[in-house]
Amino acid sequence: LVSSATMASVSGVYVGAKKKYVVLYPIYMDSEKTVAQGRRLGKEKCVPHPSLVEVAEACLKLFVHVKLEGDKCFPRDFLARGRIHAFLKKDDGTYSNPNIRTKQQLLYAITDIISKNPSRPPAPNWETLFFPPPPSPAAAAAAAAAASSSSSPKKGKKGKK
Repeated sequence: LVSSATMASVSGVYVGAKKKYVVLYPIYMDSEKTVAQGRRLGKEKCVPHPSLVEVAEACLKLFVHVKLEGDKCFPRDFLARGRIHAFLKKDDGTYSNPNIRTKQQLLYAITDIISKNPSRPPAPNWETLFFPPPPSPAAAAAAAAAASSSSSPKKGKKGKK
């Protein structure tokens, strides 16, 4: 066994038996995921497809220090890459942001910042992307008239003499 003093001196992350950070995955705030897939907040509070960089920038705006790990995967979805260690407390034990004391408060604050970001692209509407709406009746009538106005009937090999 390793003593707590050795653990603190080796890693710099643990002090005694308490860890000083919370782990955040972008999936926690993804409105496209279900609770079973890893979402931690209500769907109305989440944002679609948050990136690792967006979450890290939001943490920095909240004065919470972060450590990015881009090569780590979310355990339930190994294709979702990246996680963040967010340090809610400073070395002296005081909170980095006095308004954020828990992981849940941090998640809500991050999604609030990401949703208000004006440079964030809007979420794609998958239904219209893969299933375009049917044409209007006027456009359908014009297409039918153009198809029937062809002057020569088409003949295949059998029609030639």
